[in-house]
Amino acid sequence: MKRTNVNPVVRLAISDITEQKRAEERLKIFKTFTENARDIVLFIRKSDGRIIEANQKASEVYGFSHDMLLGMTLFNLRASDPRSKVEQQIRKADAKGVLFEALHRKKDGQDLPVEINSFSMNLDGEPVLFSIIRDITDRKRAEAFRQLSADVLGVLNEPTDVQDILRRVLNLLKQATQADCIGIRLRTGDDFPYFVHDGFSTEFLLKENTLAPVEDDKICRDENGDINLECTCGLVISGKTDPNNPLFTPGGSFWTNNSSSLLELPESDDPRYHPRNTCIHMGFASVAIIPIRKNVQQIIGTLQINCFRKDGFTLDIIQSLELIGGQIAEAMMRKRAEDRYRTLFENMMEGFAYCRMLYNKQGHPVDFIYLAVNPAFYQIIGVPVVIGRPVTEVFPGIKQTFPELFEIYGRVAETGVSESFDINFRPVNKWLHISVSSQAKEHFMALFSDITTRKLAEEDLIRRSHEIETANEELTVTGEELRENEAKLTTSLEEKEVLLAEIHHRVKNNLASFISLLSLEGSYEDSAEGKRLKRDLQNRARSMALIHETVYKTRNFSSVDMGIYLSTLIEQIGATYRSDKNIHTIVNAEGVSLDLNRSTPCGLIVNELITNAFKYAFPKSFDCKSTREKMCTIWVTFILEDGYYTLTVRDNGIGLPETFDPKTAKSLGLKLVNFLARHQLRAEVNVSGKEGAAFSIRFREIIGK
Repeated sequence: MKRTNVNPVVRLAISDITEQKRAEERLKIFKTFTENARDIVLFIRKSDGRIIEANQKASEVYGFSHDMLLGMTLFNLRASDPRSKVEQQIRKADAKGVLFEALHRKKDGQDLPVEINSFSMNLDGEPVLFSIIRDITDRKRAEAFRQLSADVLGVLNEPTDVQDILRRVLNLLKQATQADCIGIRLRTGDDFPYFVHDGFSTEFLLKENTLAPVEDDKICRDENGDINLECTCGLVISGKTDPNNPLFTPGGSFWTNNSSSLLELPESDDPRYHPRNTCIHMGFASVAIIPIRKNVQQIIGTLQINCFRKDGFTLDIIQSLELIGGQIAEAMMRKRAEDRYRTLFENMMEGFAYCRMLYNKQGHPVDFIYLAVNPAFYQIIGVPVVIGRPVTEVFPGIKQTFPELFEIYGRVAETGVSESFDINFRPVNKWLHISVSSQAKEHFMALFSDITTRKLAEEDLIRRSHEIETANEELTVTGEELRENEAKLTTSLEEKEVLLAEIHHRVKNNLASFISLLSLEGSYEDSAEGKRLKRDLQNRARSMALIHETVYKTRNFSSVDMGIYLSTLIEQIGATYRSDKNIHTIVNAEGVSLDLNRSTPCGLIVNELITNAFKYAFPKSFDCKSTREKMCTIWVTFILEDGYYTLTVRDNGIGLPETFDPKTAKSLGLKLVNFLARHQLRAEVNVSGKEGAAFSIRFREIIGK
């Protein structure tokens, strides 16, 4: 090979890698600072605000990749703030460093609350801002919930309707948690329906409003008699939550940020009690159920917050809500107590006054002011407006009129020992019973009862007692005179009774003698007609004699017991007229008495009618049983009804002719009946001849009425 003499050429490629080296140095330095940092770290060029380096935490929080962040400026992260404001903060950070709070914009468009600590430094000779940025979302939430708790407490303390208060509380909680649906359950009987709610659909409420399972129209209970509350809400209310399970807190709350994962749990691993999974099927991803506790052992309801988005809660939020649940329970108990107190206060019968005693410089009570009074106080005292006014202005002159009132009130306010007293309160012309008790220093409570009626009654009773004593003294004297007169009258009455008895006895004996004379042989025409007439006269005489005998035996000289009289009379008549037939007699006149003037004609009438019945009602040819289907019977009834006496004599014998008229009858006996009834008794006479004969005599109880 032939060689030629040629000069060699060397070509060199020289590149300026200064920037690369600087970047590598910056990266090395940056990694040294940020390798274990829990906060976002950014290097920002001061001249244009460009991000020249960012740590891994920045990508995790903002959602941008590392390369994307290096292509962005600080103004991109602070999109919600004016550029002038950001530039001003850059100048402050460059001058002396700055610590402030701001909102950064994440890749998904959400705002991120951050705390920025930024100061100036040189990075490889280039002026930059070194910014340590902390995500303060949780802190902001905690601050927001602390303020929320204060706002809720303010609403709960307002003096208004409970349901209205809880609706406003729900509105505050819904805004703070950005919830889609929210509600409060409270006990109603054995169940816990929604008391207030916002956002839940009608379909959801129909499924979830009751927690009490019902079988055969009866609420299901356990062996202890406690209600079996279903679903997770029932588990929270019953206090059976497991604090070791991540779904539950030590405070007894249930919460999840991804409810759909619960559907994948085997039934044996599901910590919820009879879950219905309605919230999950309705699309709620984040669910929180907070107990509303009256105390550690007693839960009166739940606060339920549902969100369609995931990650709606943190443990701090749940714990804050538990505090608010306690506030709600306390407010509910207080409201109920206030309502009971207000109802009692406004409807109590006694007047009530809460007062403050006023003292002079020497410490003596000189006046008092009404701080609170109830409606009954105004009704009793009769003064329309007294709140805040001294009593000496309300009732001028009361201090001079009732100095003891101020002494008692002052003593009670000073010693704390309750006292009661009665007072004639002349400003309103009423007697009052006042009970006073001490409530606090210089304060006392007084209960007023209007006892005017009682006092007037007592005074009237005392007056009447004096009158009765005087009357008793007079009556004692009069009583002695009456007893003397009574003794005289008793003696006179006994003498008259003996005399009357003797008269009736003698009349009866005289009639008996007359009857005996009639029975003597030859005393009357000795023919069949004469014998019948003699017997009739004897019976008539016996009926009159029996009146006097009854009076004599009963010792009742003003009236005749017609039951005794008629029974005896019919017995005697039956003994006189013996018959081949067995004639049965029935008398019903018990309890009826008649004066002497009318008992004699009644006796004569009965005598004539019974005599006729024995004579003519049951001839030998007449068979009672075959004709009347009963034995031969005569009935006598005498009753008093509606101011009228009715005397009835009837039989079930052969009866009367259709043309029979007692007014035209030729029989002496029937003429006597008609005469006595119309002229002696002024009675109506009715006669019936169907199924036997029946005579009815009706006359007034009171003569001449």
